[in-house]
Amino acid sequence: MRILRYLGVRLAFLVPQLFGVALVAFFLLKLIPGDPAPMMLGPLATHEAVDKLRAEMGLDQPLPTQFVAYLGRLVQGDLGRSWQTTNPVLVDLAQRLPATLELVTLALLIAIA
Repeated sequence: MRILRYLGVRLAFLVPQLFGVALVAFFLLKLIPGDPAPMMLGPLATHEAVDKLRAEMGLDQPLPTQFVAYLGRLVQGDLGRSWQTTNPVLVDLAQRLPATLELVTLALLIAIA
């Protein structure tokens, strides 16, 4: 019974911690100078194309609305699209996972030896 209580307490603390991490990550991304829409479209993009992309990305919405949408996508497992490759972030992460695991494994073997 003590284990269940312990797990319940730990899970109760997990929710506000995850919310805090999401909040900090969201606002750190918002503090980065520049607008991602013109960067994605390139220097020859028209003002109308930039405005359209900003609307598609939800960047024309107020920050609280953007944050709620961000949380909703996170809960669904949607990490969005990469601004550099325009691929879904999960696809980019999955492509790089084997190399990451190889490096972690080798680092652990060196640390243990």
